[in-house]
Amino acid sequence: MIEEGVIINICSQAAFMITRPQHELAYHAAKGGLIMLTKALTAEWTKYNIRVNAIAPEYMHTEKLHKSLIEKNPEIVEFWKK
Repeated sequence: MIEEGVIINICSQAAFMITRPQHELAYHAAKGGLIMLTKALTAEWTKYNIRVNAIAPEYMHTEKLHKSLIEKNPEIVEFWKK
């Protein structure tokens, strides 16, 4: 990794904003921590020519999201629309 290493952390918009009305305290804390880990590793490992980045996608309509959240909690979808 020292010659041309690349690390890409998969984060979430939950690192930057609170997703409401779900209660996801641990998820927000973990994703926020991942952003800081990415920044710290970047600061420390740049000298070794290792790039460390994070991507933070928003909700993606997947089958899992649909079955686990949208079908079980239609009121959340209405909250988001407002």
